[in-house]
Amino acid sequence: MVEFIVDTNVPLIARGTSHMSLECEENCATFIERFLRGRQILVIDEDYFILEEYLREIKTTGPPDYANLFLKWMSLV
Repeated sequence: MVEFIVDTNVPLIARGTSHMSLECEENCATFIERFLRGRQILVIDEDYFILEEYLREIKTTGPPDYANLFLKWMSLV
């Protein structure tokens, strides 16, 4: 499996509510789906700064979407 560092913008764009193109949103959604299905490995910094950023930027209220599913996959909510 391949390891990735995922910028906070990727799950946010995958939501489908950004100003990015539909193609970009679909690519981000497909990328996040690979984590949710166990096909990719997430790498985080040893000080957990990226986790703090995820929790600060990704809202978990409202209907399920790729961003909050990504947080749930990491068991952060």
